[in-house]
Amino acid sequence: MLFLCRHKKAVKNFDPDIVFSTANHLNLYLAIFRNRLPKKIKFIAREASIVSINSRQAKMPVLYNRLIRKYYHRFDLIICQSAYMQHDLVKNYRIPEHKTTVLHNATPEVPVKIIQAAGKPAARVHTFITVARLSTEKGIERLVHAVGLLTIPFKYFIIGEGDQRNQLQQLIDELQLQDKIILTGEKPNPLPGWMMPTCCWWVLIMKAFPMWYWKPVPGAYRLLLLMYRAAWLK
Repeated sequence: MLFLCRHKKAVKNFDPDIVFSTANHLNLYLAIFRNRLPKKIKFIAREASIVSINSRQAKMPVLYNRLIRKYYHRFDLIICQSAYMQHDLVKNYRIPEHKTTVLHNATPEVPVKIIQAAGKPAARVHTFITVARLSTEKGIERLVHAVGLLTIPFKYFIIGEGDQRNQLQQLIDELQLQDKIILTGEKPNPLPGWMMPTCCWWVLIMKAFPMWYWKPVPGAYRLLLLMYRAAWLK
């Protein structure tokens, strides 16, 4: 009820035309209390993960999913980052498709100063980078296991911070890859200044972005996207 009181106060003070929410748990709160707020306001939610997978992390996932099925249809519009997120809401939560839309994350052009790596291609150390929050849904541990199978010389830089940093470092140590995989921490402008990377890697567990959406990072030979297919995708 404290959330409702504060939200009502904010709505009264700002008198908005639209209320836009971007986190799944906040979206659910708004949906539950939607009928207690002015009807003239349009309520728009943005989903950043596949809901049926993300909800497994809730303390009571069965109840959480029931609440989403019961109240999420109250939104005027739900923005999904991928068609798979949209499909999940329509199929598993019975959200009317006309209340959903797909809007991918923007990928602005990044100015990159390319420094050509010295040496013959066969002799040089290949550089791989990943820029991501170090959290469970990013699935970085899968990439750590994958690069550990490589037989070519390489350096793999993981740029970002998060609550999985210690676990990732422990995994790197267990695989004896300390000299090849480096957790650099967060960098405000991570791409410029790198030697020409061989690949930029992402692995997405809860996003399910289509591969055609990603554009190669300037300076990389190619972009490798490893995409986890949710159980409900056929």
